[in-house]
Amino acid sequence: MSGTFVERERKFDVDPTFKMPDLTPALPAGSAITRSVQHLRSDYFDTTDHSLRRLGVTLRRRTGSDDTGWHLKLPHGDFREEVHADLATDPPEELTRLLLGITRGTPLAVIATLSTERQVTRVIGPSGDHVADVDLDHVEAIAERTSKVVSWTELEVELGSASVPDEQLTVLSRVIEDAGARTSDSKSKLQRAVGSIKPTRKGGKGKHGKHRTAGAVLLPFLGAQHRALLLGDLALRRGDASVIHSTRVATRRFRSVLRVFAPFFDPDRGALLDTELRWYAELLGDVRDDQVLEQRLDRLIQELPSELVIGPVQERIEDHLSALHARHWARLQSELLGARYLVLMEELASWIDRPPFTAAAARPERAVVQPVKRADKKVGTRLRAANKTNDIDLLHRARKSAKRARYAAEAVQPVVGPKAKQEAKRYEQLQDLLGEHQDSVVAGQLLLELGAAADSAPEGTGFTFGVLFQQEQDRAAEARRTARKVARKLR
Repeated sequence: MSGTFVERERKFDVDPTFKMPDLTPALPAGSAITRSVQHLRSDYFDTTDHSLRRLGVTLRRRTGSDDTGWHLKLPHGDFREEVHADLATDPPEELTRLLLGITRGTPLAVIATLSTERQVTRVIGPSGDHVADVDLDHVEAIAERTSKVVSWTELEVELGSASVPDEQLTVLSRVIEDAGARTSDSKSKLQRAVGSIKPTRKGGKGKHGKHRTAGAVLLPFLGAQHRALLLGDLALRRGDASVIHSTRVATRRFRSVLRVFAPFFDPDRGALLDTELRWYAELLGDVRDDQVLEQRLDRLIQELPSELVIGPVQERIEDHLSALHARHWARLQSELLGARYLVLMEELASWIDRPPFTAAAARPERAVVQPVKRADKKVGTRLRAANKTNDIDLLHRARKSAKRARYAAEAVQPVVGPKAKQEAKRYEQLQDLLGEHQDSVVAGQLLLELGAAADSAPEGTGFTFGVLFQQEQDRAAEARRTARKVARKLR
């Protein structure tokens, strides 16, 4: 693979007769400008249902420029990240492997071909670094589906070296706009070539307050979780563990809708999807728990007085958790390539494109309110039951109920309005409280294991493990006391 970098650029619409302005006022003192002309051919690839475009991903094969080869562009905040691979006839395996969760193995084919005459204005800084390219493009595009030819002129301003500050893009863009360029409404050349994607089915017609169905309320929320899962998949396949939490939360939100609004979905398919999402969430959870434990225990050790830290306590914890993390991460990466996971992704896509609604989903939008009330009531019932017995498992079940109630409230916010947001916030606070209890319980179990193992070691770490264990016991007890107070305020 040739490399990866973040593409920081802005696009502008210009007339065919547009003249490049003097860029000098917007450049670092001592910069040099070079000009050249390139003739590019770009073949864009996607699945027949445009699954890449739906996620904001593009894959192209380019010739005729200094970056000839394969370019995979991925969403990256306000910009996009580009992954390059060497030129080949077919999409290279190193890129298609990254896209497997989106394509589910569906073949990729050319959907558009673009021919571009590019007038390149390159800016080199006083120290020799690549500051920016300002490209004036005259484009002719042919969409594979229609064979229709469209042409236009546009201008791109793209920063060069990673060391160039983002502000440089703003300054250059201002000069371009003063010369008559207009910020482009089109997200990409590909969109101009093939047009916009038809919106995903909404599950029922009508606007808010005008015959919108219950299914139409829930489907956009499920679509957002599906998108989060796909973006998480992209990052995980590239080795980015920072998305574990957000991806796991997306599985929880999806499952919460399946549980709370079960009457609106085919029961067999709903139960199957719930099972498979739970399986995936557990894979993610194993990695996430390792992350949380390491961060938590590292903080607690740092807070201990130095005289209470006896022996290589932190080293023992890091060794133990690093080994666990490596094992859990390897298993997750293996499953991402497996048949079970790809079937899950296929089923999720089917739920968004052809949701298995029951007749109940065709009821008016206010039908979503009662299930949320039931979920709300269940939280109080479970929390009071847990507080009566001090049962850790019951308290954990109450926490799960709080999550479901929170995510259900989020899903119906378009119908209920600000009140749903307030309810979601209330349950988020309860979830955090019970989550602190659960984290203390899990950390305490690990400290107990490490302390027992330390008894046979001569390094004396057992004492500090014992101190940390007792602290976690105290935190868990305090969380239970607070939970009892909260329970009295719930319905």
